Amino acid sequence: MLDVASVKIMVIDDDVSILEIFKEIFSGPQFQVFTASDGPTAINEFRRQKYDLAFIDVYMPLMNGLEVLSALRALSPQLEVIMISGFHNEALLEQALRQGARHYLYKPLDAHDVFAVALKCLHSLGIKNEIEPVV
Repeated sequence: MLDVASVKIMVIDDDVSILEIFKEIFSGPQFQVFTASDGPTAINEFRRQKYDLAFIDVYMPLMNGLEVLSALRALSPQLEVIMISGFHNEALLEQALRQGARHYLYKPLDAHDVFAVALKCLHSLGIKNEIEPVV
């Protein structure tokens, strides 16, 4: 069972306002949140330190979300991944699920939905369900 205080979450999105929303949602002391606005930055950070959960935007410059998903899963097959997108492209999101993403969420994001999906993923990693939402 993982220690609740050690939950590491990575958020990759080229929209700074989305990154701020995630920092607010996971602002509790039990979370460590790293944000990146592009795939290469996220991958470099992930090589330095492993994370438990990643939220990845589908459409970004430099690398798209599927490329980032593939690179991160190669570094850590047990990583829980949730794809996020402002576009309803079911085929692309289904491909992400086939590549190992656990869930996907559409923008605009609802903080309670984000937290609920994160809890499901963390629970599958063996992290206790004692985590309380901040929002």
